[in-house]
Amino acid sequence: MKKTLTLLFIVFGIFTAFGQITIGNDVFPKVGDTLFNSIDIVPQSVMITAPGPGQSWKFDQLVAQVNLSAEVKNAVEGTAFNEFPNADHFLSLESGPERYYRVYNDRIEEIGYRGIDPIFSSVDLLAFYTQPYIIKRAPMNYEDYHQSLSNLVIPYAYDELPDSITSQFPLPISPDSVRLRIAISREDEVDAWGELEIPTGTYNVLREKRTEIRSSAVEAKIIGLGGWFDITQTLLSLLPDPSVLEEDTVVTYNFFSNEAKEPIAVVTVDEDGNPARVDFKGNSRTVSTRFQQPIGNLDIHVSPNPTLGRCTFEFENLPAGEYTLQVINIVGVKIWERKFDAYGSISLSEDLSGLRKGTYLYSLKTDKGTTLKTKRLIILNP
Repeated sequence: MKKTLTLLFIVFGIFTAFGQITIGNDVFPKVGDTLFNSIDIVPQSVMITAPGPGQSWKFDQLVAQVNLSAEVKNAVEGTAFNEFPNADHFLSLESGPERYYRVYNDRIEEIGYRGIDPIFSSVDLLAFYTQPYIIKRAPMNYEDYHQSLSNLVIPYAYDELPDSITSQFPLPISPDSVRLRIAISREDEVDAWGELEIPTGTYNVLREKRTEIRSSAVEAKIIGLGGWFDITQTLLSLLPDPSVLEEDTVVTYNFFSNEAKEPIAVVTVDEDGNPARVDFKGNSRTVSTRFQQPIGNLDIHVSPNPTLGRCTFEFENLPAGEYTLQVINIVGVKIWERKFDAYGSISLSEDLSGLRKGTYLYSLKTDKGTTLKTKRLIILNP
């Protein structure tokens, strides 16, 4: 009997050591760290399982279509530190943006950023959280549950807005400034634990289901009239992508481990709950091994590439049908698209000079939403 109990304790101890985990703050990123992230925007063989313990996920077929790295630096080194004097460090992305964070023993909060414009994709700006956005908590345990509210304010100087917007501005008097307000209501539930395999390794993880409801409003301030006025409905017909102002629900499954400072994987699902994109832990040697396989001899090209904005997209051997050409920025946001009918080989000349300098992806999709091809586009706007 004693031998049986001893064996049970040994087995239970092994199960605990290599199963359910608690994630502490020792994996919070620190100054001097470099974080590596890869993105698969057409994930295959990724399954979102039901909640529960002791699971095994195989994401080993993920493809690094985009590889990114970011350095964790002391906040005082940032170009916008004076705007975020309470920040402890900032994340310097290779594409230029700087994201500023405050670090506590039990959480990391994002308090603002410089450089990403979610509406016009051409304005360099500062954004401030009036209620911080929690990036990571510790300790993190299975069945933890949290609710939080965040508010992001993005101010625009009126003279910095694109002419395509200001020339059609419907107000009788030009506003002094315009701001975008994004309210984020969030629920985080650690609903599963187990072992996750990705191309760069196998990890013991906790899975957090994160549900965000984002509500946006645009307000204008006019000197002499006092206060801010909601102009959201007025702007909808003028924006290149009015969907950025619609209420949006974003669901992600975040896999965290004690073995890495980056999330091991972040799976973003579509409205039907199917994986639409996976961000996963990369390393300095991660390379792209394959892209979505072409159908027959179908192919797409863009020239020149790099481009100053004016370029020509060429499509070869398209089956007859309706298609959508999209340009996506490095954080996965669609910033431009064109729909067209085609058959065979055609070319489209486009002007993308309104986009900021940087690296993008361009994708060809069918009218059913299937991605046929995805390639890289580099814009060299000054």
